[in-house]
Amino acid sequence: MRILLIEDNPGDAELVSRALRASHEQVDFHSESRLEAALARPDLESFDIILTDLTLPDSDGLSSVEHVIERVPTAPVIVLTSLPNDEVAIEAIRRGAQDYIVKDHANEYTLTRSIRHSIERQHMWSENERLLADVEESKHLLENKNAKLQELCEAAQQSIDNISHEFRTPLTVIIEYASIISEGIVGEVNDEQRRFLDVIADRGNDLNNMVNDMLDVSRLESGVMGISRDAHDVEEILEHVESSLMRKAQVRQVNLTTEIEPDLPQVYCDAEKVGRVVINLTINALKFASDRGNVSIIVRKISDEEIEFSVTDDGHGIPQDKLEEIFQRFSQLGSGPIYHSTKGFGLGLNIAQTLVNLNFGEMHVDSELQKGSTFRFTLPIAHPTGTVKRYLNWLKLQPEICDAVSTVNVSCTSVEEADEVDSFLRYLVRPYDLVCRTKPDQWTLLVNTPRFELESVKKRIINEHEFLSRNRPQGPLSEIAIKIGQTQVIEDAIGSLVDNLAIAPKETCYV
Repeated sequence: MRILLIEDNPGDAELVSRALRASHEQVDFHSESRLEAALARPDLESFDIILTDLTLPDSDGLSSVEHVIERVPTAPVIVLTSLPNDEVAIEAIRRGAQDYIVKDHANEYTLTRSIRHSIERQHMWSENERLLADVEESKHLLENKNAKLQELCEAAQQSIDNISHEFRTPLTVIIEYASIISEGIVGEVNDEQRRFLDVIADRGNDLNNMVNDMLDVSRLESGVMGISRDAHDVEEILEHVESSLMRKAQVRQVNLTTEIEPDLPQVYCDAEKVGRVVINLTINALKFASDRGNVSIIVRKISDEEIEFSVTDDGHGIPQDKLEEIFQRFSQLGSGPIYHSTKGFGLGLNIAQTLVNLNFGEMHVDSELQKGSTFRFTLPIAHPTGTVKRYLNWLKLQPEICDAVSTVNVSCTSVEEADEVDSFLRYLVRPYDLVCRTKPDQWTLLVNTPRFELESVKKRIINEHEFLSRNRPQGPLSEIAIKIGQTQVIEDAIGSLVDNLAIAPKETCYV
């Protein structure tokens, strides 16, 4: 171990030398009486540790420590002094010294222990500095890569948006003109011509659905997919999509039937998004159904908490090893004769599964080769406490979200406009938030946001309300009052928030 002592008192230098020799350590001991001479040594960086007095002929006080550390930042420094002073000791360590020893206490044991500990601490400090530098460099490289990836991602999404919108205009023209001709508005059309025109419209609608899928992917990737959940009748959801699906089935010469269990309760969902799921699943079923085959849509209650939608075809079926793969984005089953004329982008099932998930449901598939497939998905029954509990349990399973849920209480001054305020709030919230209508004119928003961001949430609601009121043809929307509530870890909120909502009378509690 190479040790350098900077000490102008020969007696003190000898005492340190004897103490080190008595320690039985293998020591290569050197000393200098002046700081300038010590710092000028060509072998200064080879010493394992440097001991220095604070009072030297050419330096005084803690500046001696600073000069040594500045010259050899990797070497541990121990301060030796004649006078005990806690303030000086603390300041010396703050400026980089590893230890502080009063000369009267400097014996073989204290010196050896201090030297060993100082070397170890200096080694740890140097290693930490190296690791920190590596982390900073890696962080810088990662930030640059992320910035480039973000640019590429934004460019790709912008391209998808542009291409999708460019597709939509001519597609709409093709579909509408085919419909006008098919209806005989511009002249008589025979049955064969009408059949061809229906095929044109059908294929045009297929392309239009692909465009919708591309736009949905873009919205999901950019985090701007809006969702407005509310209580809806199952019949209402199917009525919006049934006629177009029936026309498509007729063109493809497939028998499409719908069966809805009587007296079903309302489901809690975004009806437009669920309609998209039904469309995607049914179009897939029509594609893969057997020649002049059958496709059925069945809706039934499977528990006190869930309604199940199922779409069944009698096609060729899906191999068991492909049942998970088909839900992956851009996944397609194959290119053989079975899949002739069924090609798409491989987005439909992935988007359908994502939309079901955003509506607190699950999607499954059962299939048997040569017999057909059944795609099932569930939706929660519209019940206040059940929906809140399902939302919170769903929320804690979502990746990359905040682990807290906060409440924001909203009320309006006009009961007559309460339904419009309700629509406004449901439009405003993000996919990972929930609107609970606790009374006709009162709401509790469950927001997946840490407490320090709640003021931003409140400000956003106020700004959107002001914007809507300025541009509303009927005049300003009813004034609203906003009060920030509590913030809890999701797990803790499952019990307390559900219990609080359960207190409200059933007839005045909505979701």
